[in-house]
Parts: sequence; structure tokens; C-alpha cells
Amino acid sequence: MYKSLRAVPFRRSLSATKRVLAPQSVAAITEDAHKSQNSSTVGQEATESALGLTQTGVQRIDNLTRRVSRDIKLGRDEVATRLLPRMGSQDRPATVVYCNYLLNSCARARNLNMAKEVYRFMERNGLRMNEISYGCFLRTLCRTGQLDEALELLSVLSRSKGVKANLVMYNTVLNGCSLAKSKVHADKCLALMDRQGVAKDEMSYVELIKLSGLLQDTSSVKRWWEELVTKGELSPSSRCTAIVALCRSRALPEALTALTEMSNILSANSSFHLLPGKRSRPPRSETESDTREELSSSQSERRSEPHTGHDIPGSSEAQPLTGFHHWEVRKELQDAFNALINAAGQAGQHKLAESLFSEMRNLGLRLSIYTFNALLRAVVEGRGVSHALRVVRSMEAVGVRPDTHTFTTLLDGYSRSGKLDKAEALLAKMEDSKPNQRPSIYTYNILIKACASKNDPERALRVFAKMKESGTAPDSHTYCALLSACGAVSGRPDLSDAWSRKEVAQRVIAIEKDMAQSGVHHTAASVSALMSVLGSEGIVDAMLQNLRACQETDLTTRKKLLDTTAYNTAMNAFVQSKKFDEAWDIFTEMRSLDVRPDIYTYNILINACSHKQSVSTALELMDIMRKAKIAPDLITYNSLIKVMCHCGELDSGLRVLGEMQDAGVQPDVTTFNTLLASASYHKRKGLAEYLVEEMRLCNVAPDTHTCSQVISLYMRSGNLAEASEALSVLSSRMRKPMGTQQGVTEEDENASSDKDSDEELEAALLSPEPEAHAVYTSTLAGVIQGPHDASYIENSTWATRLREQHELWNRGLQKGTT
Repeated sequence: MYKSLRAVPFRRSLSATKRVLAPQSVAAITEDAHKSQNSSTVGQEATESALGLTQTGVQRIDNLTRRVSRDIKLGRDEVATRLLPRMGSQDRPATVVYCNYLLNSCARARNLNMAKEVYRFMERNGLRMNEISYGCFLRTLCRTGQLDEALELLSVLSRSKGVKANLVMYNTVLNGCSLAKSKVHADKCLALMDRQGVAKDEMSYVELIKLSGLLQDTSSVKRWWEELVTKGELSPSSRCTAIVALCRSRALPEALTALTEMSNILSANSSFHLLPGKRSRPPRSETESDTREELSSSQSERRSEPHTGHDIPGSSEAQPLTGFHHWEVRKELQDAFNALINAAGQAGQHKLAESLFSEMRNLGLRLSIYTFNALLRAVVEGRGVSHALRVVRSMEAVGVRPDTHTFTTLLDGYSRSGKLDKAEALLAKMEDSKPNQRPSIYTYNILIKACASKNDPERALRVFAKMKESGTAPDSHTYCALLSACGAVSGRPDLSDAWSRKEVAQRVIAIEKDMAQSGVHHTAASVSALMSVLGSEGIVDAMLQNLRACQETDLTTRKKLLDTTAYNTAMNAFVQSKKFDEAWDIFTEMRSLDVRPDIYTYNILINACSHKQSVSTALELMDIMRKAKIAPDLITYNSLIKVMCHCGELDSGLRVLGEMQDAGVQPDVTTFNTLLASASYHKRKGLAEYLVEEMRLCNVAPDTHTCSQVISLYMRSGNLAEASEALSVLSSRMRKPMGTQQGVTEEDENASSDKDSDEELEAALLSPEPEAHAVYTSTLAGVIQGPHDASYIENSTWATRLREQHELWNRGLQKGTT
């Protein structure tokens, strides 16, 4: 950002000092020195002077400045502080130029303490800071995160009568805002620029675009980019920064448009395609050619498949490129392509990533390891590991050696597909590879997390042991995954026993002991994992102790260990353990500590109201949700319906069904089963038939619980024929949901029907429940009558009657008490 201080008069003084010495031979100088020797002390000084070993004032201050600068860069503040006063006591004291050199070293080393020492040294020696001095000091403040002090200094300089704040200083502060991802400080800096009448230049817009991209603020990126375009011709670096920012904010269409414009500008320059003394692209081997054809085939697929909605235009109106070297533009274009390939992979558009990769080859751009790794992540996500291995062979064919990120991406693909044996074998191969291919902390964390998802604690511990043997220090994510993998034994509080609770307690103690030995402190994620492990085994007392300890830590330090997820985990554990008052107390504490509840918080508490049979509390929670502008989801409505049905308020539950449909929330089979269970319990046959028909209209397929509730209702009233017919209709809808199965032949349908009938008959024979007798009788009747197609079943007497009654119900002719 600033002009390098290596070109300041300080460097020129060094060159001038070297020219002072005459080019005499060493023998001649030594002879003259011996002749002028009068005494031991005088003779030594004369000899050193004649040999050029003594230093002039300029040389001494130059060398001393170098020593102080080196100590600053190496972090030896005490040595630098001790040497700094000597710069003012030399024959030729330090000037502002020397101090600027030290301030620049402080900025590069991010050493604010030494920058303040240099500032105090300048004050003691009467050296006034100039624009470069303030610029370096501002850069030190920004790079160390002291944006408030930087803005205060900028405000003072803007009102100063001496050195005024210039545009470079404002851009320095904007750069610090982008490094700290602070939009608040950037807005303050822009306001200060507006008050002082300082107009933004290209660098200002670049920093604002960069900040907006880091914050994933797409609208701000577009706004600053549009303003920058209107300023005139843009540098390749600015275009690349805009493309990277658009990619970070997930604005792929706009990023593609900007990349196309940049490519078209390059295409208008003949110097772009051929580099002096180099080929435009390396020769391809057969393997690489085959892989290129495979990757390039996605372009033809994209013409027929609207998978992304984006295409890279071929040619448009080209603009001449002036004022920039072709190698500079190529480098920026390569970075832009790499960013877009990476963004396409993250968005799940692997075909777009492959097309961009092919376009890079067509333009003769350099395919770096970053390019291949970005493509590899996209291919693993979209096509699988088998296709990703072809990409690895392609990169090896062009001389790009895989690195740690390459193998980690492959290991991640194996882990996601559940192939943990192959993932572990690849990890062993990485451990025996070169240093740049050995596993990182991220590699081990991926595999341990996969072991947790597959409930494989033995493998997780084995991977963790390999990690410790390799000398890789674990972090909080490692222990978070390890707690998830090794913490749970039974998985549910109602299934836990004394042995499982003791086993979990021993594992948790061992993991936390290893955390302390490794110097790793708990984070919000690891605390949530710990709460989940203890809660899943019903060890709520230990969980509550950890919760209280974390609350004290949050109050005494700035580090927040308890977030919404941790409180939700604790509340859910208390609900599962039937301790509802404790769950409500945690909810109250959570709100008092300014931890904002989310949709999961209210779903847990409303579900708890069904156990306490408290409709008023559930409705109160719904009101709190609406005031907090949190929209209820399917789980919220299902829990509320469950509360009302358990409390005997079936009609209220039916009204909630209408409310959720009006709110655009589609009910599922759990919604209807809850209402059907209550209707069956209260022997409300008409309402149950209405709900069955409503299920069909909502295109919700019934399940075994639906059949059980409907059939038990008919069996209690002695309607065996209706029970048999209802089972035929509902089982047909279970086997073939409305509008979901296509191309099923009659033979396959009959075979499926026979298989289902056999299973239902076997289950009925083994079950003593009354509903099982209905299943047995209806299944036996179906076997005797023979299978019927779906159209015949849907036009049966029972199905037709339900449709007619549903219309009457909606018209208000059928009352809810029938």
C-alpha cells in the first residue's frame, strides 16, 4: 500500500558511504598503517582506520538501524528497546527517514509496542512525524486490530494544521477494516472521508468490495462494484478482487459475468496467448488428454441440461488492454478462475466447475495445485471419489504433485460415503508420504467425525492415537468429535443403566484430562457436545454442574462457552429425563442472560407440555415465538397438536391443523396419526374418516400406525367389513403413494401385495393386541378375494363414502360430533 522504504534516502546514503572508500590494495593499506603506528592504542586505531574497519557516522547509524529493525522483526523487543536510544547519541543522529524505516518494520511485524517506542523516541529527539511516519503507524494499528485508535488518529490528522490525512491513510484504515471484517469501522471511515471531502479512488473501492465479500454481503459487493465500473478503466487486480468477493458472497451469476468481461479484455491482446520464451501451455500426455475430454464433455451437457443456468460466453465486444503487463493480467485471471471453480464446488455445481477448468486450459492459463484442489472438491461432491481419482491422475500427468489438501479431499469423500476402511488406509499412506503430503489436523478431524457419525468409537480412538504419535496437536474440534464418537453408549436416557452411565463418565473424564494435558480449552461447540453426551445417558446432575461452571466462566470472562445450542441440549436432556421444571428454569435463565432462543428451543418446550398436559403453557410459548418473530415450523405444530390431543382437546387440535395449512406448512403423517389416535380413543368415527380423506387430498401416504388407529376404531364398534375394506385401501396407498410411483407393472404390484399380506398376517398371528385380529381377518379376506388394482380399490364403497362425507364436512353440513 505504501511506497517501499527501501528506496528512501536511507538506502542511498548506504551506497554513498561505500563509495567513500578508495579502491586500494590491502597490502598497501597495511604498510601505511604500520608506518604511522606510534603506540599500541594509537597504532590499533590507525590500523583499523587504514584498513577501513572504523565506521563513519553514517555507517554506524545505518548498521544500528538494521540491527534494531532485525530485532523488531524477530520479536526481540527488549533488545530493540535497549538499542533504540543509541540511535540518538551517534555522531550523526537518526533522522525521520531512519525512524520511518523502523515504523515500517513494526507494521510488517505487527508489533504495536515497538511502534509506540519509536514514536516516543522521535518525540524525545525532536523529530516530527511526516506523512510516511503516520502512514506506517496507522498500518501498525490496523494490522494489530486497533481500529478505534486508528480512526481516532485519522480524525486528529484530518483537523491538524500540519500533516494532513491523505487518501493513502484512509485506504490503510479501510484495509484494516477488511482484515478485521468490521463494517462498523468501515462506515465510520467513509463518514470521515465524506466530511473531509476526500473522494474514493480505485483502491478504496477494492477494499470495500473485499470487506463486503468477506461478510458475504452480496448487495454491497454489487453496489461498490457498479460504482467502481463507472470510474473508468479498471486494473486487473481490481477485477480479480471483485470476482473473488462475488464468489465469497455466493453471487455466481455476477461473478461469471465479471469473469467473462475480464477474459474478453485479455482476448483482445495478442501478447496474452504467448509468453516470451515459453509455450502457451505444456504438452499433454494421453492420460491428461482423456481426462480433459471427460471434463470438457460437461460443456456439451450444459447445452442440453439447464443444471446451473450459467454459461461462459464465447466472445463479446473486446476492449484493448493498456498500461498493464500481460503476465500481471494472466496472474489475476488465474486467481479469478480459481476462486470461481472453488465457489462452484461449494455451491454443488460440479459441472460448472469442470467447464471453468476446461476454459482455463483453452486460454492457456497455468493450472496450479490450487486449481486442481478446487476442481477435486467439486468432483468429489458431485460425482464421487472414483471420478476424483481421475482428476488426481490428470494433475500428476501435467507435473502437479498432490499435496495434503488433495489427499484430505479424497479422504473426506471416502468418509462421507461411509468407506471408513479406505479412508483409514489413505490416512496411513499419507503418514508415510513426503512432508507436504502428510495429514494435517483437519485430516484427522474429518475421519474422527466420520467415526462418530458411524458409531465407531474404536476406530475413532485408533485414529486419535495415530494423531498423537505423528506429533499433530489436537484442537477443540478434535475433542468435540471424540466426545461425540466415544461419549454415547446407550444413546437414550430411558435405555441407560448404571453400567452405561459409569462407562460414559469414565470416557468423558479421560477425554477432558487429555484436553487439559494438551492445553486445549473448551469452546461453545465442545461444551454442546459434552452436554449432548451427558444428556443422552441421563447424567443430568453432572450436566447441570458443567452448565453452572460455564455460566460462571461466561460472566467472569469475555469468552462465551454457552450458546443457544448448549442450552437447547440441556433442556432436551431434562425433558427426556422427565424433569420438566428444570427445563423451564434453564429457559428462564437463558433469556435472563441475553441468549436468544431459536425455533428448536420452543419445539423442545412445547413438546414437554404434552407430558405435563399444559395447553396454556404451550399457547404461551407460541405467543412468545410470534412476538420474537420466529415462525413455527412442522415440528412446532405437531408438538402443539400432540399437547391438545393428550389433554383431550381434539377440536382445538383440528383447528391447529387448519392454521398450519393456512400458514403454508404442509402436514405429514405424524400430524394425522396424532389426530387419528385421539379420534380413535374418543370413538369419533366421522372425524377419523375425515382425517383419512384429508390425508389423501394432502398427498400424505399412510403408515402402519395409521392403519392400526383406523382399524381399531372400526373393530371397537364391531364393523369388521369396514375394517377389512379400510385396510385394503390404506395398504394400497402405503404400497403406492398417490402420484409417486411410475412404471410399476401389474405383476410387480401383485408380488408386492402378496409379500405385504404375508408379513401382515405373520405379525397379526404373533400379536395379542385387538388390532392384530383386525389385521389378521382383513388380510385373510384379501387373500381369499384375490388382489385388486389401485383404481378398483380407490373406487370402493368405503373410499367413495369418505370423499362424499369430506365434502359435506367442509360445507358445514356434517357436524364435528357425529
